[in-house]
Amino acid sequence: MEQRLIYFTIVLLIAAAALSGCKSPRQLSNGTAGAGSTRQLLEQAIAAQPDFRSLDIKRMTISTDKFNSPAICRILRDSAVYISAQPFLGIEMAAAKFTKSGFIVVDKMKKVAYTGDYAQLSDRLGLIVDYSVVEGVFTNQLFVLGQQSNSLRQLKAQQQEGVASLIYENQRIRQQFTLNPDFRIASSEVSTPGGQQRFTAGYSNFTSQDVLVFPYQYKLQVISGSRTLSASITITRMVANELTQIPELSVQGYRIGSLDSLIK
Repeated sequence: MEQRLIYFTIVLLIAAAALSGCKSPRQLSNGTAGAGSTRQLLEQAIAAQPDFRSLDIKRMTISTDKFNSPAICRILRDSAVYISAQPFLGIEMAAAKFTKSGFIVVDKMKKVAYTGDYAQLSDRLGLIVDYSVVEGVFTNQLFVLGQQSNSLRQLKAQQQEGVASLIYENQRIRQQFTLNPDFRIASSEVSTPGGQQRFTAGYSNFTSQDVLVFPYQYKLQVISGSRTLSASITITRMVANELTQIPELSVQGYRIGSLDSLIK
């Protein structure tokens, strides 16, 4: 599998994207959230999360130190995330679709498809991953790994050197969401004990479109043992809450590759 697809799919399988507006966006400042009680800070962060039914990201760019590719992304809330890499004049070379039951990744150049569920992915990555995590990172939302959607109450507030954070940890993982002055997620980090596996997402250039505010750009990094993968995504055009259909991804005519070969 080509290096660009390895970078593309590994980043997508554990998270990430930012969303920007399509109508005269207004850039917002970044900074540090003010002090407050655990409950108050959590309530403010929950209230600041983007509220939407669907998102159609018509233009974005995925960049690493190895490649730079235009892409699109479509999201139906609590249902599906679809991403397509189109590096040459709109020609789709790779695509990924995530639903609550599992995921499909296709390499259209090599005619190889990868399918699996989140239990398999979590076992190989060393981090608990499910659909809510994928959608949560793509839409600048709070989440608690391995817990039900109503478990945000388990996040605890922390103030350190003027920086406000929400933290959750157990014996297996540690999560930290750092908040900006508007109580939106400025950065998200998930790590295992000792830091052998770590995922970070940094969100910047927050942009206002009507009542929605999204990070215009973000940087992602995945560390697994001695391996480090980094990527950045910039969004330039998006439509929210309009009729959006998720394309079907068929594996017919594709050779089925092993999940291990995708992750390695």
